[in-house]
Amino acid sequence: MRVLGFLCACVLAALAGCSSLSSRPAIEGIVYGTQPYDDLPVPTGFTFDDSDRSWAYTLYENSPLNLRSGVLRYEGDRDVGQLMNWYAVQMPEHGWQKVGETKDADGRRVTLVYKRESEEAIIDIVREIGLRRWEPYTVLTLRLGVAPVAAFAGAEEGA
Repeated sequence: MRVLGFLCACVLAALAGCSSLSSRPAIEGIVYGTQPYDDLPVPTGFTFDDSDRSWAYTLYENSPLNLRSGVLRYEGDRDVGQLMNWYAVQMPEHGWQKVGETKDADGRRVTLVYKRESEEAIIDIVREIGLRRWEPYTVLTLRLGVAPVAAFAGAEEGA
């Protein structure tokens, strides 16, 4: 019985000292808890979620094949309609063109879709009430990635 206890203690000590144990996948180029993209605006008063829920990936930076991808999460307190209007002004100022929008029936969730060259930015705006806090708050999730081929092929036809 003492041997089993000693082995368990050794295993726990080894696991506690092991730096490679993480909930984050070890993929080269992925950075967690940071917002490296200055062309994805966020309104003042929103706090960046620097947990594993926010990540960014860049490959071939500063080259013609630059590939960016990421999920950036923020929390704040602003009305969904106000944020829609804010993004309608701010995204074009950063070179983004609106290509789509969806709303739920009660107006508490909106998804805005923007494109720029071969990239697509999807902005989810969700008004939460009482899930983790007593007061209402708004969650912004910005997703950046490669635009579907049809998204920029259609834009070229209209140009």
